[in-house]
Parts: sequence; structure tokens; C-alpha cells
Amino acid sequence: MSSLNDYIKFALDIEDQNIIFSDYSNENISGKIYKIYLAELIRSACPFCRSTNLKHNGHYVSNVRFITADASKPVTIRLRKQRVLCNDCLKRS
Repeated sequence: MSSLNDYIKFALDIEDQNIIFSDYSNENISGKIYKIYLAELIRSACPFCRSTNLKHNGHYVSNVRFITADASKPVTIRLRKQRVLCNDCLKRS
């Protein structure tokens, strides 16, 4: 793991090993400056049957608002989630 990934996880107090942070930036959205963290959720097993026989089918992006103690500096995590199809139970997640 990279030191940037470890630092962001420590700063945001995130312990999930499946989330990998790659970059961060500041963006002006509607006159407010947001801290945007770019991350990817990597699925290694099916959440329903725990099978590792997965077929990867792209990504979709979800913007997660992160609650901070300082409301003047809002934080958003732009999370790219893997779309997968389990070949054993045929469920999508």
C-alpha cells in the first residue's frame, strides 16, 4: 500500500481494507471549497455467497459525503465501485 493511501485512511479514520485511495484535490462547488478524495472499492469476494468466482463488469461512481467536525471544510469521497457478477449465485453487486 502507498503511504498516501495509509495517510488518508488514518486522517479519515477508515479501516476498510477494500477501499484504496489514489488522490485528493480541492474543488469549488457552488461557492464552497470541498476536499475531494478519490478512492476505489475493490471486491475480492461476493458479498452474498463469499465466492471468489466473479466477473468484473466496469465501475460506477458514487459521491459520499463525509461528516467532519469543521463544517466550513466539507469532505467528499468520490468512490469508484466495481460492478461484479457472481458466477456461482448469479447475483450482481
